[in-house]
Order: sequence, then structure tokens, then C-alpha cells
Amino acid sequence: QANFKDSGLGKTTDVGSYPANAWGFHDLHGNVWEWTADWHGNYPAGAVNDPSGPETGSNRVSRGGGWNLNGRDLRSSNRLGFTPDYRNFGLGFRLSLQILPPEPEPPAPGENYVGGSGLEMIWVEPGTFTMGSPASEPDRGTGETQHEVTLTQGYWLGENEVTQALYEEVMGVNPSQFKGPELPVEKVSWDDAIAFIQKLNQRELDAGRLPEGIGYSLPTEAQWEYACRAGTTTAYSFGASITSIDQANFKGSGLNKTTNVGSYPANAWGFHDLHGNVFEWTADWHGNYPAGTVSDPAGAETGSYRVYRGGGWTTDGGNLRSAIRSRNTPVLRNFNLGFRLSLQIQE
Repeated sequence: QANFKDSGLGKTTDVGSYPANAWGFHDLHGNVWEWTADWHGNYPAGAVNDPSGPETGSNRVSRGGGWNLNGRDLRSSNRLGFTPDYRNFGLGFRLSLQILPPEPEPPAPGENYVGGSGLEMIWVEPGTFTMGSPASEPDRGTGETQHEVTLTQGYWLGENEVTQALYEEVMGVNPSQFKGPELPVEKVSWDDAIAFIQKLNQRELDAGRLPEGIGYSLPTEAQWEYACRAGTTTAYSFGASITSIDQANFKGSGLNKTTNVGSYPANAWGFHDLHGNVFEWTADWHGNYPAGTVSDPAGAETGSYRVYRGGGWTTDGGNLRSAIRSRNTPVLRNFNLGFRLSLQIQE
């Protein structure tokens, strides 16, 4: 019936030497133990669909018994766990061939896109807007000179700030002070954000979700403000002032911490938390705005400080304005500073 200790052979036998079961499989009892894909763990108490074992563990499961074991070890339900690097003369494996779920389609300009790990990117059409703030705007800061900007190419921008779940999935660490998978990642420097983007791009390319010539990046300062304003000219995308603590997470909200991304209403183009929650790094070096009309500005060519935008949970309402600009060194890490992804057609 099977090759096991009582067979007296003292060794493995050619596969298929013993009768197949009712479905045509040989040696599922005996000959050698067989590795499975699962980490070892307790079975669930109730009914389940398509179980694949625990998400993590120390030992992988092997099944079926082998030539050197007693008959009871060949039972259909018997389980053993070994470390994944374990090797033994009674341990082998059997192949499975499975239909894998289809990979998401590469993004198409003009359409929103859901990337790996459910990363939701909203398409932003090219257009022209007035960047900066008028001299009459309350709480106006320095360096907000109004000027006309034309963005000649569309791009995708993350519906939400990058979450801790995604950051940890890609980088293997979570530097944030306030822990929670759907909270925005914070305490990340500009350099950290770039390192994350490099790893994310490679992962998505390897998975076939990004064609050559399209890649994740930080948005430019102009792209960020264009999406934040979402067609408005007021100090905030929701009006001339903050009139309710339900509009954004800022100092006046009294929460004194970050909130899950998407907890506050989206602007007219579907973006959440461009005002408040955490400041967001942009791609640009800080520099003075140009005096005239420009197309596709990318900030100063060099500098000492990178720009971040949007205000955070620690700031007053005036620091959440669409035009507000902040800056610091690319190595700064702070508990109210994170980032949002852009997905762009690379030239």
C-alpha cells in the first residue's frame, strides 16, 4: 500500500511504485515527507475558504510520512513543522500548478489607476492655474508670489498620503511615532521617501504593473498645488477659511495626533488630506518663484532645502493654505511630516 518502515526496504522507491489513490495520486502516503507552502500554525475553529496558513512563522509544514516512519505517521491528517532550511533523507516535495490571479493592467493616461497593494492613484489632466497667493490673503507667507503655471502633461497623484502599511510592506520598517496601518507614515526624511520610491518602482516593474517609461516619484511643488486647489482660487480648496474642525486635521481639531488617511472629505478632484494631517514632501529644491508665466516648473536646480506642503496636525489653520510653502533639509525627520506619491510618464 505504501513505502514506510514496516515495508522493510530501508530506502526510498521509484515514484509511482505503489497504487494511486482514487484521484490518481501516488505516494501521498509514505516514500518521503512532502513540503507544503504553509507556515505551521493552529487550524481555524470554523469553516474557511482557500486557507493558506498563517502569514508568518518559524516552521513550514510537511505532510505524508516517509520510508523510515511508522504507519501512523502516514495518516492523511498528520502534520509536521520544520525550519525552511531543514534537509533530511526522508523529506522531498511535490509540485502544484495553479491559476494565478491576473496582474492589474498598466495605467492608461486619462484613467485612474489602482497599483500594487491597492495604491489608488487619481489622474490629473494637464492645465493652467495661478500658483501662489494674493497679497490680500490672510496668513500669507513670504515666497508666495503669484504666477501663472501651465502643466503640459497629465500625471497621477495618490488619493491619500502614503500609509504605514504600504511603507512597511516595501521597506520592512515603520519609523512612525503614531502607529497604525492606515495612518500616514511620518518621521520620514526626503531621502527616506526617495529610497522608498526606488524600491516601489522596482517591485512594480518586476510584477509587470508598470511599463517602461512610467514611474512613481514625488510630485513637483506645482503639481502638488494644482491638485490641492482642484480648480479653486481661494485660500483652501474648501473656501476662504477653515470654518469647521471637520474639514481637516490640524491644531484646532484638538486631536493632537495623525488620523487615518481619508478620514476627512476629499477635495473636488478626489484627494484627501492635502490640507492637514501631515506635511508632504515634494520633489523641488526651495527657491524663489519666477515673476512671469512658466510651464512645468520643477523648482530650483540646486539648494539646501527641499519643499514640503500642506500643513499638519500640529499647525494652525493658516498653515494649511493651498499656497503655504515650508522647507527643510532632506534629512529632516518629524512626526508631522510624510509624503504622497505621484506617478508620471518619464521622458
